[in-house]
Amino acid sequence: MRSTILRFLVLGSLLVGLVAACSPGGQVPTDGTVSVRVVDAVSGDVLDAIAIQVRPAGGSFTTPQTTRQADGSYTFVLPVGTGYAITLARSGYLTATYNNVAVVGNQTTFLAQLLLIDSTAGTVGGASGIITDAFDGIALPGATVNVRANINTFTGATVATTTTDALGAYFFADLDAGYYTAEVSAPGYIPSYLTLIVVGGQANGGQNFSIAPVGAGDLWRIVLTWGQNPSDLDSHLTGPAVGGGRFHVFYFDDVYEVGGVTYVALDVDDVTSFGPETISIYEQVAGTYRYSVHDYSNRSSTSSTALANSGAQVRVFRGADLVATFNVPAGAGTLWTVFELTGTDIVPINTMSYESSPVSVTGLGGTELPAK
Repeated sequence: MRSTILRFLVLGSLLVGLVAACSPGGQVPTDGTVSVRVVDAVSGDVLDAIAIQVRPAGGSFTTPQTTRQADGSYTFVLPVGTGYAITLARSGYLTATYNNVAVVGNQTTFLAQLLLIDSTAGTVGGASGIITDAFDGIALPGATVNVRANINTFTGATVATTTTDALGAYFFADLDAGYYTAEVSAPGYIPSYLTLIVVGGQANGGQNFSIAPVGAGDLWRIVLTWGQNPSDLDSHLTGPAVGGGRFHVFYFDDVYEVGGVTYVALDVDDVTSFGPETISIYEQVAGTYRYSVHDYSNRSSTSSTALANSGAQVRVFRGADLVATFNVPAGAGTLWTVFELTGTDIVPINTMSYESSPVSVTGLGGTELPAK
């Protein structure tokens, strides 16, 4: 039975922990692509005239050649590397900086959608939300929330800190308008990072987040969160079945079990916006697993862009570690095929397509992998 849980709004982190692919001919690729969609933080309208600069670790800022799509996304090519800083600026808005961007060869790194803040709205504002357990959706009291300046800032000086109350709520008042990274941690949980935005003159509530408990051994845990719209996104995992064939775990068939052993389970399901939806691989079988996100709310549409505009984010944990983060790509579609997992190798797919039937959601427009 599908459960209804507390609401989540995740404004993002960057796509990390990816596997570099070789180009045809066996040559190691030297370039990768970065993509980011930019909208007004209040109205959600797409914005043009964005000036982008990039700085490699230890280098100086330069201006890349960018391409803007009609949906407000900007793409540009950078040399393979880690530790990039990327700034985005527009007249009348506050400049935003993404830190610690990794560029992977022959892949597109999708930055979390940028909500650009009007510089005339005011100089200070607030930020608040609820922190919950990604495994059961229950509010988490006593979690520490440390805030640092800019997006994806994982270390360094904090500008504010607090602890969640008995209802799992946190609140910051009188922060300078701008962009922040909140590090959320608690004993027995894997520290994770939430992007906070502070719009001048506003309280900026609903910036909720979930953190995953440390898994036993090498347990895999996949956590999906998104924004208010659409109300119902679903997690789907297909993979190798014991004895041959493929299993498919989603809300309708939420546990894959053989002989009393649970191999995969949908631990948390949400139908009223924000998530989380969490799938755990308790016993891994040799072969390839495929994880996808289906826009159930708009499943009958053949033109919807709601999934791309949802702010959906997928985090992959293994044991005590966050090993990958995926942000939904721009573009039309009701099915986001996110990644494949074979052994310990995570291969990004990041394909958008259309699929109406939840039963047929196996990734890549319903095309299932052959039986392993």
